[in-house]
Amino acid sequence: MGFPQNVKTMANAKLTLHAVGLNFHVRPHDVLMNIRVFIFALLTVLCFTGCTSSTNISKRDPFYNYVGQTVELHCPVDVVGHSGVWFGGDKGIHTLHTAQYGIIESGTEGQEREFYGENSHVFSGSGDKYGNVLAVLPVGHRVQIDSVWDEVIADEEQIIAYGHTTIPPSTNEVSFAYAWGEFWMLWRAPWEPNDTPQKRAPTGELPAHFDYDMFKAPTNTPTWGAKVKP
Repeated sequence: MGFPQNVKTMANAKLTLHAVGLNFHVRPHDVLMNIRVFIFALLTVLCFTGCTSSTNISKRDPFYNYVGQTVELHCPVDVVGHSGVWFGGDKGIHTLHTAQYGIIESGTEGQEREFYGENSHVFSGSGDKYGNVLAVLPVGHRVQIDSVWDEVIADEEQIIAYGHTTIPPSTNEVSFAYAWGEFWMLWRAPWEPNDTPQKRAPTGELPAHFDYDMFKAPTNTPTWGAKVKP
């Protein structure tokens, strides 16, 4: 974007600012460049925050059966890193809320944990999405489920369960995040009974931004979310 000629001419001069009794010599060109960088950064932040949302869905089924409860794992889970979307790396469980660790079913970091059909191109991620496995929690290990959130970040959506547990041999409690679903397709959580359907689709229509065939569940997929706890 060009500037008026008088501004360009002024950019070759120096401004003398008198503040707190001191003289600061600042080139107008530097001031203008800093303003442009600030405006660009501000617009980027506003755009990004405008494309995020976090909704507490703890009172919907099946989540209300587990929130506030201490439950046992029916399958081993890997403890991995956690990366907040505002600060963090590109590995681990990505969430909008704070957690110390992420957990994911052991051995399901890759295509086994796809949420839709193999031709949909909507997968949970590649085998290195979650980074290094830090520990493994065995069958029977107890975890507390605190809340469940529907989190949208730009063109991504996840259903995230937050809770806390211990990581043996330590007895100190730590917080964790678990990706229970993606694009509103719910996965069988490690604390749900083994006869729970592997995948469950949302009831009703998807939000307009995601209302495409690639995000729609196969016919006759069991559903979730029809009931709300009073």
